[in-house]
Amino acid sequence: MFTRTKFTQWKQQLLDNASELFSKDKANSATADATLKDLHAKISLLTMENVFLSKVLDR
Repeated sequence: MFTRTKFTQWKQQLLDNASELFSKDKANSATADATLKDLHAKISLLTMENVFLSKVLDR
């Protein structure tokens, strides 16, 4: 449940850290790139598994 106090805390956190949210820090960028590559690899793997299973189960 959202309360006025919780909302006020979230708003204050956003105001305190908004510059970090939109910064182009190299460390954050490298981590994000690695995470993105991992996600793309996982998507590719799941896609291949789905294609394989759909072919096997259609028999």
